[in-house]
Parts: sequence; C-alpha cells; structure tokens
Amino acid sequence: MKIKKKFGDGIDLVWRDACEVSGWKNLEDALKIPQEVYCKTRAYFLGQDKHYVTVGHTVGENIKNDMCGILHIPKKWIIKVK
Repeated sequence: MKIKKKFGDGIDLVWRDACEVSGWKNLEDALKIPQEVYCKTRAYFLGQDKHYVTVGHTVGENIKNDMCGILHIPKKWIIKVK
C-alpha cells in the first residue's frame, strides 16, 4: 500500500488494532477471538516505508524539528485512508 500524502499533510486512518484479554483463562477461552477492535486516527502524515505509516498528533511551529505523539501503524492493519 502506497499512501499518496506528503510530509505535514493531514491524514485520517481507520485501522485494525491488536487487543489484550486480561485475567486467567483456560485454553478454550484463551483461543476465543474477541470482537475486532478498530481505531480511528486523525494526525499529520510524517512518512512511510515498506511496512509502516508514521504519523504525529501534534506539531510545533517548525514542523520538521518539533513534533510529538508519534505513531507507527503497520500498513497491513490499515483499512481506510483519507
């Protein structure tokens, strides 16, 4: 998947997330897949490589040197891009 955004563009992503089920379980219950978890992220596009899209939720006055909330999302988890 190649995302056609440039550095600093706004991006909306819908992606499938991993989830955890806590507490003690027997094997049968441990193997039950919970309902799928979807996340929605609205952020600034920072870049991508073959496997990941990188976004940041906050940028400062000088975007190239001042950003935080960096998130690397596996491309295989992404369902929708706007």
